[in-house]
Amino acid sequence: MNQTGGASAIHFIVNPWAGKRTAPVEDAILRYAEANNLRWQIDVAREKYSLKQTTQKAIEAGAICVVSVGGDGTLNDVSGVVMGSGVPLGILPCGTGNDFIKSVGIPTDLTRALDVIRAQHRRAVDMGSVNGVPFINIAGAGFDADVDIYIKRYKGMGLSGLPAYLAATLQAVAAYDTHEARVEFRGVEAIPGTVEQPFLTGLKCEGDALVGDLRMLLIAACNGRHFGGGMPIAPQAIVDDGRFDVCVVHALNRRTILKMLPGLLKGKHVEKSEVCAYFRANEIRLRFDRPVNTELDGEVSQWKDLHILLHPKAIDVIVPHAIEE
Repeated sequence: MNQTGGASAIHFIVNPWAGKRTAPVEDAILRYAEANNLRWQIDVAREKYSLKQTTQKAIEAGAICVVSVGGDGTLNDVSGVVMGSGVPLGILPCGTGNDFIKSVGIPTDLTRALDVIRAQHRRAVDMGSVNGVPFINIAGAGFDADVDIYIKRYKGMGLSGLPAYLAATLQAVAAYDTHEARVEFRGVEAIPGTVEQPFLTGLKCEGDALVGDLRMLLIAACNGRHFGGGMPIAPQAIVDDGRFDVCVVHALNRRTILKMLPGLLKGKHVEKSEVCAYFRANEIRLRFDRPVNTELDGEVSQWKDLHILLHPKAIDVIVPHAIEE
């Protein structure tokens, strides 16, 4: 494939294992770049775990923009390397969920997304980290990470997006578990227009932190609004406000979890303080009673102790000029 490449080129970092086949996407990039006289290079990751190295090489080659070509997992790897480099990040959504783009207005249509990349309009957005590992959209511990494990199994069966999330959720409900943790929140703020949060009044003030012990179904630190292929877990999250929207779902029983799901699809769960607590913070420490499944942009690990930190305006993302918050 003919590429202009080199320094001052837009480098497209392609994950060939993403949810949608990327070969047609590579052809679309080629046609678009040639039609619009762009300097470009397609860098295809040769192994599933080489996206970070491929991205680093693109930056070292003098890329003027690095574009993540894949889904949220691909974006997690690429953004973590681009963070702090000064190189802007473009996104060409080719995954099954594509959740982060919903918070920054990037279209799913490839030609329109390429138009956005060509315009090079930057927006400085926040990122987060868990124990030093970066994420750009959402980090969650507990039930949502359990669901992600089942989602990957369903993807292997050809099911994706919201149907895969709902099927995985039902399976996670069947294997239901809750988690005890010592929690510590810093930089806590109420979210305008939300219901009162009695959860917060039950915590103790220790210096500038709110601290307590609790049992929960899940906790999510949200930079973006959506996870699970379109679920608005944090419907008021803003990607450049210097705070996570934090959603703590209480230790509900199975019946209540199932009743909550329709509300979650519409972001209505945050209106019920008996279901969850919803507030903002910029730093979270969690100490669970045992290792807990934890997901960063859909990529699952296990940790017992978590330090979740907000990094304000840590990366420039190429976005449309007009964005509705």
